[in-house]
Amino acid sequence: MPPKISTLIGGLRIAMQALGAKMGVTLRIEGDQAYTTGSEIIIPTLPPDDHKAAVLARGYVDHESAHVRHSDFERNMGTWGELIEEVYIEKKQCEDFPGCAINLRDMVGILKHEDGSFRGTKSQPMSLLTSWLVCRGRADVLGQPLGDFASEMETWSRQSFGDPFCDQFAACVARVGSCNTLDDCVNLGNEIETLITNPPPPRQKDKRPESGKNNQSADSGNSDNRSPGGSESKGTSADSPRTSAGKQSDNLAGLRTADVGKATQKVDLGKIVAQMLGKEHTKGERTGNLEDIPDTHHPSVGAGSGTGDQRRIEGEMGFDDARRKTSRMRSQLAGLLQAVRLQQSNAKRAGHRIDSRSVYRVACRTPDTRIFEARRDKQDDNTAIVLLTDRSGSMNPEKMSVALQATFVTAEALELLPGVTCAVGAFPWGRDLAELKPFGAKPRAGFFNIGSSGGTPMAEALLWAGMLLTHRPERRKIVIPMTDGSPDDIGKTRKAVERLKECGIEVYGIGILDTSILNWLRESSVIKQIEELPAALIGLLKEALITRRKVA
Repeated sequence: MPPKISTLIGGLRIAMQALGAKMGVTLRIEGDQAYTTGSEIIIPTLPPDDHKAAVLARGYVDHESAHVRHSDFERNMGTWGELIEEVYIEKKQCEDFPGCAINLRDMVGILKHEDGSFRGTKSQPMSLLTSWLVCRGRADVLGQPLGDFASEMETWSRQSFGDPFCDQFAACVARVGSCNTLDDCVNLGNEIETLITNPPPPRQKDKRPESGKNNQSADSGNSDNRSPGGSESKGTSADSPRTSAGKQSDNLAGLRTADVGKATQKVDLGKIVAQMLGKEHTKGERTGNLEDIPDTHHPSVGAGSGTGDQRRIEGEMGFDDARRKTSRMRSQLAGLLQAVRLQQSNAKRAGHRIDSRSVYRVACRTPDTRIFEARRDKQDDNTAIVLLTDRSGSMNPEKMSVALQATFVTAEALELLPGVTCAVGAFPWGRDLAELKPFGAKPRAGFFNIGSSGGTPMAEALLWAGMLLTHRPERRKIVIPMTDGSPDDIGKTRKAVERLKECGIEVYGIGILDTSILNWLRESSVIKQIEELPAALIGLLKEALITRRKVA
Protein backbone atom coordinates (compact mmCIF):
# COMPACT_ATOMS: atom_id res chain seq x y z
CA MET A 1 0.00 0.00 0.00
CA PRO A 2 1.44 3.43 -0.85
CA PRO A 3 1.89 5.81 2.11
CA LYS A 4 -0.68 8.49 2.75
CA ILE A 5 0.10 11.93 1.36
CA SER A 6 0.61 13.29 4.90
CA THR A 7 3.43 10.80 5.54
CA LEU A 8 5.28 11.52 2.31
CA ILE A 9 8.40 13.64 2.50
CA GLY A 10 7.28 16.95 1.08
CA GLY A 11 3.74 15.59 0.81
CA LEU A 12 2.24 19.00 1.52
CA ARG A 13 4.56 20.64 -1.01
CA ILE A 14 3.62 18.06 -3.65
CA ALA A 15 -0.08 18.62 -3.02
CA MET A 16 0.27 22.41 -2.94
CA GLN A 17 2.37 22.67 -6.09
CA ALA A 18 0.03 20.32 -7.94
CA LEU A 19 -2.87 22.51 -6.79
CA GLY A 20 -1.08 25.68 -7.88
CA ALA A 21 -0.20 24.20 -11.27
CA LYS A 22 -3.81 23.14 -11.81
CA MET A 23 -5.00 26.66 -11.05
CA GLY A 24 -2.36 28.28 -13.20
CA VAL A 25 -0.49 30.07 -10.40
CA THR A 26 3.12 29.88 -9.27
CA LEU A 27 3.62 28.53 -5.76
CA ARG A 28 6.77 28.65 -3.64
CA ILE A 29 7.26 27.15 -0.18
CA GLU A 30 10.00 28.92 1.72
CA GLY A 31 10.71 31.25 4.62
CA ASP A 32 8.49 31.98 7.60
CA GLN A 33 5.65 34.08 6.16
CA ALA A 34 2.73 33.56 3.80
CA TYR A 35 1.98 36.24 1.22
CA THR A 36 1.21 36.82 -2.45
CA THR A 37 2.95 39.12 -4.89
CA GLY A 38 0.03 39.28 -7.27
CA SER A 39 1.61 36.70 -9.60
CA GLU A 40 2.87 34.03 -7.20
CA ILE A 41 1.90 32.66 -3.80
CA ILE A 42 4.42 31.99 -1.04
CA ILE A 43 3.77 29.50 1.79
CA PRO A 44 6.17 29.20 4.74
CA THR A 45 7.85 25.88 5.49
CA LEU A 46 5.48 23.90 7.71
CA PRO A 47 5.68 20.82 9.95
CA PRO A 48 4.97 17.53 8.16
CA ASP A 49 1.97 15.45 9.23
CA ASP A 50 0.28 18.59 10.68
CA HIS A 51 -3.38 18.37 9.63
CA LYS A 52 -4.23 21.90 10.75
CA ALA A 53 -1.30 23.42 8.85
CA ALA A 54 -2.27 21.45 5.74
CA VAL A 55 -5.90 22.64 5.88
CA LEU A 56 -4.80 26.25 6.35
CA ALA A 57 -2.25 26.02 3.53
CA ARG A 58 -4.70 24.49 1.07
CA GLY A 59 -7.38 27.06 1.90
CA TYR A 60 -4.88 29.91 1.66
CA VAL A 61 -3.72 28.77 -1.79
CA ASP A 62 -7.34 28.48 -2.95
CA HIS A 63 -8.19 31.96 -1.66
CA GLU A 64 -5.09 33.75 -2.90
CA SER A 65 -5.13 32.00 -6.27
CA ALA A 66 -8.72 33.23 -6.60
CA HIS A 67 -7.37 36.75 -6.16
CA VAL A 68 -4.61 36.13 -8.72
CA ARG A 69 -7.11 34.77 -11.25
CA HIS A 70 -10.08 37.08 -10.71
CA SER A 71 -8.97 40.31 -8.99
CA ASP A 72 -7.66 43.50 -10.53
CA PHE A 73 -4.86 44.55 -8.18
CA GLU A 74 -4.58 47.96 -9.83
CA ARG A 75 -8.22 48.85 -9.22
CA ASN A 76 -9.50 50.78 -6.22
CA MET A 77 -12.43 48.68 -5.08
CA GLY A 78 -13.23 50.67 -1.94
CA THR A 79 -13.37 48.97 1.47
CA TRP A 80 -16.92 47.64 1.09
CA GLY A 81 -16.25 46.64 -2.51
CA GLU A 82 -13.23 44.64 -1.34
CA LEU A 83 -15.32 42.80 1.24
CA ILE A 84 -17.88 41.87 -1.41
CA GLU A 85 -15.07 40.93 -3.80
CA GLU A 86 -13.82 38.33 -1.29
CA VAL A 87 -17.06 36.40 -1.72
CA TYR A 88 -17.18 37.00 -5.47
CA ILE A 89 -13.67 35.65 -6.23
CA GLU A 90 -14.19 32.55 -4.09
CA LYS A 91 -17.52 31.90 -5.81
CA LYS A 92 -15.76 32.07 -9.20
CA GLN A 93 -12.96 29.85 -7.94
CA CYS A 94 -15.35 27.19 -6.65
CA GLU A 95 -17.21 27.21 -9.97
CA ASP A 96 -13.95 26.46 -11.79
CA PHE A 97 -12.55 24.06 -9.15
CA PRO A 98 -15.34 22.49 -7.03
CA GLY A 99 -12.82 20.98 -4.60
CA CYS A 100 -11.93 24.50 -3.44
CA ALA A 101 -15.33 24.77 -1.75
CA ILE A 102 -14.38 21.93 0.61
CA ASN A 103 -10.91 23.33 1.32
CA LEU A 104 -12.27 26.81 2.06
CA ARG A 105 -15.12 25.49 4.19
CA ASP A 106 -12.70 23.42 6.31
CA MET A 107 -10.34 26.37 6.70
CA VAL A 108 -13.13 28.75 7.75
CA GLY A 109 -14.20 26.20 10.36
CA ILE A 110 -10.72 26.33 11.90
CA LEU A 111 -10.64 30.12 11.87
CA LYS A 112 -14.09 30.34 13.46
CA HIS A 113 -13.49 27.93 16.32
CA GLU A 114 -9.77 28.34 17.03
CA ASP A 115 -8.99 31.93 16.09
CA GLY A 116 -12.32 33.61 16.90
CA SER A 117 -12.41 35.33 13.53
CA PHE A 118 -15.45 36.77 11.69
CA ARG A 119 -17.22 37.96 14.84
CA GLY A 120 -17.73 41.68 15.32
CA THR A 121 -17.81 43.36 18.73
CA LYS A 122 -20.32 45.74 20.31
CA SER A 123 -17.49 48.01 21.38
CA GLN A 124 -16.69 48.57 17.69
CA PRO A 125 -20.12 49.10 16.05
CA MET A 126 -18.77 49.24 12.48
CA SER A 127 -17.39 45.70 12.92
CA LEU A 128 -20.95 44.46 13.44
CA LEU A 129 -21.82 45.52 9.91
CA THR A 130 -18.64 44.22 8.25
CA SER A 131 -19.08 40.89 10.04
CA TRP A 132 -22.76 40.69 9.13
CA LEU A 133 -22.01 41.30 5.44
CA VAL A 134 -19.10 38.84 5.20
CA CYS A 135 -20.63 36.06 7.31
CA ARG A 136 -23.97 36.18 5.51
CA GLY A 137 -22.27 36.24 2.11
CA ARG A 138 -19.93 33.35 2.96
CA ALA A 139 -22.76 31.32 4.50
CA ASP A 140 -25.40 31.81 1.80
CA VAL A 141 -23.19 32.02 -1.31
CA LEU A 142 -20.26 29.74 -0.39
CA GLY A 143 -21.87 27.37 2.10
CA GLN A 144 -19.35 28.15 4.82
CA PRO A 145 -20.31 27.58 8.50
CA LEU A 146 -20.91 31.22 9.41
CA GLY A 147 -24.71 31.46 9.33
CA ASP A 148 -25.00 31.62 13.13
CA PHE A 149 -22.52 34.49 13.28
CA ALA A 150 -24.42 36.32 10.54
CA SER A 151 -27.72 36.04 12.46
CA GLU A 152 -26.05 37.17 15.66
CA MET A 153 -24.46 40.17 13.96
CA GLU A 154 -27.78 41.16 12.42
CA THR A 155 -29.50 41.04 15.84
CA TRP A 156 -26.79 43.17 17.42
CA SER A 157 -26.83 45.61 14.49
CA ARG A 158 -30.60 46.11 14.69
CA GLN A 159 -30.33 46.86 18.39
CA SER A 160 -27.46 49.29 17.77
CA PHE A 161 -28.68 51.09 14.63
CA GLY A 162 -32.44 50.48 14.43
CA ASP A 163 -34.62 48.62 11.95
CA PRO A 164 -34.97 51.29 9.21
CA PHE A 165 -31.22 51.37 8.56
CA CYS A 166 -30.74 47.61 9.01
CA ASP A 167 -33.62 46.78 6.66
CA GLN A 168 -31.84 48.67 3.88
CA PHE A 169 -28.46 47.22 4.84
CA ALA A 170 -29.96 43.69 4.82
CA ALA A 171 -31.25 44.32 1.29
CA CYS A 172 -27.69 45.14 0.20
CA VAL A 173 -26.33 42.04 1.96
CA ALA A 174 -28.88 39.88 0.13
CA ARG A 175 -27.46 41.05 -3.22
CA VAL A 176 -23.84 39.94 -2.53
CA GLY A 177 -24.43 36.62 -4.27
CA SER A 178 -25.73 38.43 -7.36
CA CYS A 179 -22.41 40.16 -8.01
CA ASN A 180 -20.95 38.56 -11.13
CA THR A 181 -18.31 41.12 -12.04
CA LEU A 182 -15.90 43.41 -10.23
CA ASP A 183 -18.09 46.32 -11.37
CA ASP A 184 -21.02 44.76 -9.51
CA CYS A 185 -18.88 44.52 -6.36
CA VAL A 186 -17.82 48.17 -6.60
CA ASN A 187 -21.35 49.41 -7.28
CA LEU A 188 -22.84 47.50 -4.36
CA GLY A 189 -20.02 48.70 -2.13
CA ASN A 190 -20.76 52.30 -3.12
CA GLU A 191 -24.44 51.81 -2.25
CA ILE A 192 -23.47 50.66 1.23
CA GLU A 193 -21.16 53.62 1.71
CA THR A 194 -23.96 55.97 0.64
CA LEU A 195 -26.34 54.28 3.07
CA ILE A 196 -23.86 54.72 5.92
CA THR A 197 -23.28 58.36 4.99
CA ASN A 198 -27.02 59.13 4.76
CA PRO A 199 -28.84 56.62 6.97
CA PRO A 200 -32.59 56.72 7.59
CA PRO A 201 -33.44 57.87 11.12
CA PRO A 202 -34.48 55.21 13.65
CA ARG A 203 -38.15 54.92 14.56
CA GLN A 204 -39.32 56.88 17.55
CA LYS A 205 -41.11 55.02 20.34
CA ASP A 206 -44.90 55.36 20.35
CA LYS A 207 -46.15 58.10 22.69
CA ARG A 208 -47.95 56.88 25.77
CA PRO A 209 -51.66 57.73 26.23
CA GLU A 210 -52.43 60.79 28.34
CA SER A 211 -53.83 58.65 31.11
CA GLY A 212 -50.43 57.17 31.65
CA LYS A 213 -48.58 60.44 32.15
CA ASN A 214 -48.51 60.16 35.94
CA ASN A 215 -46.73 56.80 35.75
CA GLN A 216 -44.51 57.63 32.74
CA SER A 217 -41.41 58.41 34.78
CA ALA A 218 -41.66 55.28 36.82
CA ASP A 219 -42.40 53.13 33.78
CA SER A 220 -39.44 54.47 31.84
CA GLY A 221 -37.17 53.74 34.76
CA ASN A 222 -38.30 50.12 35.07
CA SER A 223 -38.94 49.11 31.46
CA ASP A 224 -37.31 45.85 30.35
CA ASN A 225 -34.62 46.05 27.69
CA ARG A 226 -32.65 43.38 25.87
CA SER A 227 -28.90 43.84 25.39
CA PRO A 228 -27.16 42.93 22.11
CA GLY A 229 -25.88 39.85 23.89
CA GLY A 230 -29.42 38.75 24.71
CA SER A 231 -29.39 39.28 28.53
CA GLU A 232 -32.22 40.90 30.45
CA SER A 233 -31.54 44.11 32.40
CA LYS A 234 -33.35 47.08 34.00
CA GLY A 235 -32.94 50.78 33.42
CA THR A 236 -30.82 52.46 30.75
CA SER A 237 -27.37 50.96 31.43
CA ALA A 238 -24.70 50.60 28.71
CA ASP A 239 -25.99 47.07 27.99
CA SER A 240 -29.58 48.23 27.71
CA PRO A 241 -31.35 45.73 25.43
CA ARG A 242 -33.67 47.96 23.46
CA THR A 243 -31.44 50.90 22.56
CA SER A 244 -33.31 54.15 22.51
CA ALA A 245 -33.83 56.05 19.28
CA GLY A 246 -31.40 58.67 20.53
CA LYS A 247 -28.70 56.10 21.16
CA GLN A 248 -29.29 54.50 17.77
CA SER A 249 -28.98 57.92 16.13
CA ASP A 250 -25.67 58.45 17.91
CA ASN A 251 -24.41 55.04 16.71
CA LEU A 252 -25.44 55.83 13.14
CA ALA A 253 -23.65 59.17 13.31
CA GLY A 254 -20.56 57.42 14.64
CA LEU A 255 -20.42 55.19 11.56
CA ARG A 256 -19.59 58.19 9.39
CA THR A 257 -16.27 58.72 11.15
CA ALA A 258 -15.52 55.09 12.07
CA ASP A 259 -12.34 53.41 10.83
CA VAL A 260 -13.74 50.88 8.35
CA GLY A 261 -10.31 49.37 7.70
CA LYS A 262 -9.86 48.55 11.38
CA ALA A 263 -13.36 47.08 11.51
CA THR A 264 -12.45 44.59 8.75
CA GLN A 265 -9.49 43.03 10.60
CA LYS A 266 -11.51 40.05 11.85
CA VAL A 267 -12.96 39.30 8.42
CA ASP A 268 -9.81 39.79 6.28
CA LEU A 269 -9.36 36.11 5.52
CA GLY A 270 -6.05 36.41 3.64
CA LYS A 271 -4.28 38.27 6.46
CA ILE A 272 -5.79 36.08 9.17
CA VAL A 273 -4.63 32.84 7.53
CA ALA A 274 -1.20 34.29 6.69
CA GLN A 275 -0.69 35.09 10.39
CA MET A 276 -1.82 31.61 11.43
CA LEU A 277 0.53 29.95 8.93
CA GLY A 278 3.36 32.06 10.33
CA LYS A 279 2.50 30.76 13.80
CA GLU A 280 2.48 27.17 12.52
CA HIS A 281 5.95 27.74 11.07
CA THR A 282 7.21 29.19 14.34
CA LYS A 283 5.77 26.25 16.27
CA GLY A 284 7.46 23.78 13.95
CA GLU A 285 10.74 25.70 14.17
CA ARG A 286 10.58 25.69 17.97
CA THR A 287 10.01 21.94 18.09
CA GLY A 288 12.56 21.20 15.36
CA ASN A 289 9.81 19.68 13.22
CA LEU A 290 10.20 21.47 9.90
CA GLU A 291 11.09 19.99 6.52
CA ASP A 292 12.92 22.80 4.78
CA ILE A 293 12.81 21.38 1.26
CA PRO A 294 14.24 23.57 -1.52
CA ASP A 295 12.35 24.19 -4.71
CA THR A 296 13.47 22.65 -7.99
CA HIS A 297 15.48 24.74 -10.43
CA HIS A 298 15.57 23.62 -14.05
CA PRO A 299 18.86 24.78 -15.64
CA SER A 300 18.93 25.98 -19.22
CA VAL A 301 20.26 23.52 -21.77
CA GLY A 302 22.59 26.19 -23.11
CA ALA A 303 23.05 27.82 -26.47
CA GLY A 304 22.96 24.58 -28.44
CA SER A 305 20.07 22.17 -28.08
CA GLY A 306 20.43 20.03 -31.20
CA THR A 307 21.96 16.55 -31.38
CA GLY A 308 25.20 17.87 -32.83
CA ASP A 309 25.49 20.50 -30.12
CA GLN A 310 24.96 17.92 -27.40
CA ARG A 311 27.65 15.67 -28.83
CA ARG A 312 30.05 18.58 -28.98
CA ILE A 313 29.36 19.46 -25.33
CA GLU A 314 29.78 15.81 -24.33
CA GLY A 315 33.20 15.79 -25.96
CA GLU A 316 34.22 19.08 -24.36
CA MET A 317 33.15 17.90 -20.89
CA GLY A 318 34.95 14.55 -21.21
CA PHE A 319 31.82 12.40 -21.22
CA ASP A 320 33.05 10.29 -24.18
CA ASP A 321 36.25 9.46 -22.34
CA ALA A 322 34.27 8.64 -19.17
CA ARG A 323 32.08 6.27 -21.18
CA ARG A 324 35.12 4.41 -22.48
CA LYS A 325 36.68 4.08 -19.06
CA THR A 326 33.51 2.75 -17.43
CA SER A 327 32.02 0.72 -20.28
CA ARG A 328 33.17 -2.63 -18.87
CA MET A 329 31.87 -1.87 -15.38
CA ARG A 330 28.54 -0.65 -16.71
CA SER A 331 28.11 -3.75 -18.88
CA GLN A 332 28.93 -5.96 -15.93
CA LEU A 333 26.38 -4.13 -13.79
CA ALA A 334 23.70 -4.59 -16.44
CA GLY A 335 24.45 -8.30 -16.83
CA LEU A 336 24.46 -9.02 -13.12
CA LEU A 337 21.24 -7.11 -12.57
CA GLN A 338 19.54 -8.96 -15.42
CA ALA A 339 20.61 -12.30 -13.93
CA VAL A 340 19.23 -11.38 -10.53
CA ARG A 341 15.93 -10.01 -11.86
CA LEU A 342 15.12 -13.01 -14.06
CA GLN A 343 15.15 -16.38 -12.29
CA GLN A 344 14.77 -19.19 -14.84
CA SER A 345 12.35 -22.07 -14.31
CA ASN A 346 13.54 -25.68 -14.26
CA ALA A 347 10.94 -28.36 -15.02
CA LYS A 348 10.66 -31.37 -12.65
CA ARG A 349 9.02 -34.82 -12.63
CA ALA A 350 6.37 -34.07 -9.96
CA GLY A 351 4.31 -31.06 -9.14
CA HIS A 352 0.92 -29.37 -9.27
CA ARG A 353 1.31 -27.26 -12.41
CA ILE A 354 2.31 -28.46 -15.89
CA ASP A 355 4.93 -26.41 -17.69
CA SER A 356 3.43 -25.94 -21.17
CA ARG A 357 6.90 -25.32 -22.59
CA SER A 358 8.03 -28.85 -21.56
CA VAL A 359 5.04 -31.01 -22.59
CA TYR A 360 6.68 -31.91 -25.93
CA ARG A 361 9.25 -34.00 -24.02
CA VAL A 362 6.65 -36.73 -23.37
CA ALA A 363 6.33 -37.39 -27.12
CA CYS A 364 10.05 -37.97 -27.62
CA ARG A 365 11.39 -41.43 -28.51
CA THR A 366 12.90 -41.51 -25.04
CA PRO A 367 10.16 -39.75 -23.06
CA ASP A 368 11.20 -37.15 -20.51
CA THR A 369 8.68 -36.83 -17.69
CA ARG A 370 10.08 -33.56 -16.36
CA ILE A 371 7.03 -31.58 -17.39
CA PHE A 372 6.01 -29.87 -14.12
CA GLU A 373 6.97 -26.31 -13.16
CA ALA A 374 9.54 -26.00 -10.40
CA ARG A 375 9.15 -22.25 -9.99
CA ARG A 376 7.95 -19.37 -12.10
CA ASP A 377 9.97 -16.59 -13.61
CA LYS A 378 10.07 -13.84 -11.03
CA GLN A 379 10.59 -10.19 -11.78
CA ASP A 380 12.35 -8.45 -8.92
CA ASP A 381 11.33 -5.07 -7.51
CA ASN A 382 11.70 -2.01 -9.72
CA THR A 383 14.02 0.71 -8.41
CA ALA A 384 14.12 4.53 -8.48
CA ILE A 385 17.43 6.23 -7.72
CA VAL A 386 18.40 9.86 -7.09
CA LEU A 387 22.04 10.83 -7.56
CA LEU A 388 23.00 14.01 -5.68
CA THR A 389 26.10 15.93 -6.77
CA ASP A 390 27.71 18.44 -4.42
CA ARG A 391 28.55 21.66 -6.28
CA SER A 392 29.63 23.70 -3.25
CA GLY A 393 32.49 26.17 -3.48
CA SER A 394 35.02 23.57 -2.29
CA MET A 395 34.39 21.46 -5.40
CA ASN A 396 37.27 22.79 -7.51
CA PRO A 397 37.07 22.52 -11.33
CA GLU A 398 38.80 19.11 -11.39
CA LYS A 399 36.49 17.62 -8.77
CA MET A 400 33.44 19.15 -10.41
CA SER A 401 34.41 17.84 -13.83
CA VAL A 402 34.89 14.25 -12.65
CA ALA A 403 31.71 14.36 -10.51
CA LEU A 404 29.64 15.49 -13.50
CA GLN A 405 31.23 12.87 -15.74
CA ALA A 406 30.47 10.14 -13.19
CA THR A 407 26.84 11.15 -12.70
CA PHE A 408 26.23 11.62 -16.42
CA VAL A 409 27.53 8.24 -17.61
CA THR A 410 26.01 6.44 -14.61
CA ALA A 411 22.59 8.03 -15.16
CA GLU A 412 22.85 7.12 -18.83
CA ALA A 413 23.57 3.49 -17.92
CA LEU A 414 20.84 3.26 -15.27
CA GLU A 415 18.12 4.35 -17.68
CA LEU A 416 19.05 1.40 -19.90
CA LEU A 417 18.67 -1.15 -17.11
CA PRO A 418 15.32 -2.95 -16.96
CA GLY A 419 13.19 -1.83 -14.03
CA VAL A 420 15.54 1.01 -13.03
CA THR A 421 15.12 4.77 -13.44
CA CYS A 422 17.03 7.67 -11.97
CA ALA A 423 17.09 11.43 -11.46
CA VAL A 424 20.13 13.66 -10.92
CA GLY A 425 20.28 16.74 -8.72
CA ALA A 426 23.05 19.24 -7.99
CA PHE A 427 23.14 21.34 -4.82
CA PRO A 428 23.01 24.12 -3.91
CA TRP A 429 21.53 26.37 -6.59
CA GLY A 430 20.90 29.54 -4.64
CA ARG A 431 17.97 28.62 -2.40
CA ASP A 432 16.91 25.84 -4.77
CA LEU A 433 18.29 22.55 -6.02
CA ALA A 434 19.06 22.02 -9.70
CA GLU A 435 17.49 19.01 -11.39
CA LEU A 436 20.00 17.97 -14.05
CA LYS A 437 17.97 14.95 -15.18
CA PRO A 438 14.39 13.95 -14.30
CA PHE A 439 13.20 10.36 -13.97
CA GLY A 440 12.80 8.48 -17.24
CA ALA A 441 14.60 11.06 -19.40
CA LYS A 442 17.84 10.60 -21.29
CA PRO A 443 20.58 12.79 -19.77
CA ARG A 444 21.53 15.80 -21.88
CA ALA A 445 25.04 17.18 -21.63
CA GLY A 446 23.90 20.79 -21.76
CA PHE A 447 22.13 20.49 -18.40
CA PHE A 448 25.32 19.15 -16.78
CA ASN A 449 27.45 22.07 -17.94
CA ILE A 450 27.52 23.81 -14.54
CA GLY A 451 30.12 25.19 -12.14
CA SER A 452 30.46 25.25 -8.35
CA SER A 453 29.53 27.78 -5.66
CA GLY A 454 27.79 28.08 -2.30
CA GLY A 455 27.67 25.96 0.84
CA THR A 456 26.68 22.36 1.52
CA PRO A 457 22.97 22.19 2.47
CA MET A 458 23.01 18.40 2.59
CA ALA A 459 19.90 18.01 4.78
CA GLU A 460 17.81 20.05 2.35
CA ALA A 461 19.22 18.14 -0.63
CA LEU A 462 18.38 14.78 0.95
CA LEU A 463 14.81 15.88 1.70
CA TRP A 464 14.46 17.15 -1.87
CA ALA A 465 15.50 13.71 -3.12
CA GLY A 466 13.06 12.12 -0.68
CA MET A 467 10.28 14.34 -2.01
CA LEU A 468 10.98 13.07 -5.54
CA LEU A 469 11.03 9.45 -4.40
CA THR A 470 8.26 9.01 -1.86
CA HIS A 471 5.45 9.26 -4.39
CA ARG A 472 7.23 7.12 -7.01
CA PRO A 473 5.59 3.76 -7.89
CA GLU A 474 8.85 1.77 -7.66
CA ARG A 475 9.11 -0.42 -4.58
CA ARG A 476 12.82 0.23 -4.00
CA LYS A 477 14.01 3.80 -3.59
CA ILE A 478 17.67 4.84 -3.23
CA VAL A 479 19.49 8.15 -2.69
CA ILE A 480 23.23 8.48 -3.32
CA PRO A 481 24.84 11.81 -2.32
CA MET A 482 28.42 12.59 -3.35
CA THR A 483 30.20 15.30 -1.35
CA ASP A 484 33.69 16.55 -0.55
CA GLY A 485 33.06 18.04 2.91
CA SER A 486 30.87 18.41 5.97
CA PRO A 487 27.21 19.46 5.73
CA ASP A 488 26.21 22.96 6.77
CA ASP A 489 24.23 21.41 9.66
CA ILE A 490 25.23 17.87 10.59
CA GLY A 491 22.38 17.53 13.12
CA LYS A 492 19.75 18.37 10.51
CA THR A 493 21.48 16.05 8.06
CA ARG A 494 21.30 13.09 10.45
CA LYS A 495 17.59 13.81 10.99
CA ALA A 496 17.05 13.96 7.22
CA VAL A 497 18.72 10.55 6.80
CA GLU A 498 16.45 9.09 9.49
CA ARG A 499 13.40 10.67 7.86
CA LEU A 500 14.29 9.04 4.53
CA LYS A 501 14.82 5.67 6.15
CA GLU A 502 11.47 5.94 7.96
CA CYS A 503 9.88 6.32 4.53
CA GLY A 504 11.63 3.21 3.22
CA ILE A 505 14.34 5.04 1.27
CA GLU A 506 17.86 3.60 1.28
CA VAL A 507 20.73 6.08 1.58
CA TYR A 508 24.32 5.37 0.48
CA GLY A 509 27.05 7.96 0.03
CA ILE A 510 30.47 8.68 -1.44
CA GLY A 511 33.00 10.96 0.22
CA ILE A 512 35.22 12.72 -2.30
CA LEU A 513 38.74 13.00 -0.82
CA ASP A 514 37.14 13.60 2.57
CA THR A 515 35.92 11.28 5.33
CA SER A 516 33.36 13.67 6.86
CA ILE A 517 30.49 11.73 5.28
CA LEU A 518 31.20 8.81 7.65
CA ASN A 519 30.15 11.05 10.57
CA TRP A 520 26.52 11.09 9.43
CA LEU A 521 26.15 8.14 7.06
CA ARG A 522 27.77 4.81 7.84
CA GLU A 523 26.69 3.28 4.53
CA SER A 524 29.36 5.25 2.67
CA SER A 525 32.67 4.81 0.92
CA VAL A 526 35.48 7.33 0.55
CA ILE A 527 37.70 7.75 -2.50
CA LYS A 528 41.27 8.96 -2.13
CA GLN A 529 41.72 10.12 -5.73
CA ILE A 530 39.15 11.96 -7.80
CA GLU A 531 39.75 9.59 -10.73
CA GLU A 532 38.25 6.79 -8.62
CA LEU A 533 34.80 8.39 -8.47
CA PRO A 534 33.19 6.80 -11.57
CA ALA A 535 34.29 3.32 -10.54
CA ALA A 536 33.26 3.93 -6.93
CA LEU A 537 29.79 5.10 -7.97
CA ILE A 538 29.17 2.11 -10.21
CA GLY A 539 30.59 -0.24 -7.58
CA LEU A 540 28.27 1.22 -4.96
CA LEU A 541 25.30 0.72 -7.29
CA LYS A 542 26.35 -2.87 -7.88
CA GLU A 543 26.42 -3.39 -4.11
CA ALA A 544 23.02 -1.74 -3.62
CA LEU A 545 21.18 -3.19 -6.60
CA ILE A 546 22.57 -6.71 -6.58
CA THR A 547 24.31 -7.77 -3.36
CA ARG A 548 21.90 -6.08 -0.97
CA ARG A 549 18.95 -7.19 -3.12
CA LYS A 550 20.02 -10.83 -2.75
CA VAL A 551 20.33 -10.43 1.01
CA ALA A 552 16.87 -8.89 1.20
